[in-house]
Amino acid sequence: MFIHFSFRFMDFDLDNTLYFFIAGRYEFGNKGADIYIEALARLNHYMKVMGLLTLFLFCIV
Repeated sequence: MFIHFSFRFMDFDLDNTLYFFIAGRYEFGNKGADIYIEALARLNHYMKVMGLLTLFLFCIV
């Protein structure tokens, strides 16, 4: 609900957006952020090849 309110003036379709979050403490590798970033790179490549228009918002907390 808050995301839809706060981004209502942005120029992208929130109904066609997927949100992903990862959180953890201390070391970068211990919370899987390195694997998370690698997965983002692979997803980015796949989306370019397939011509997908879905927007993905990723956050590392």
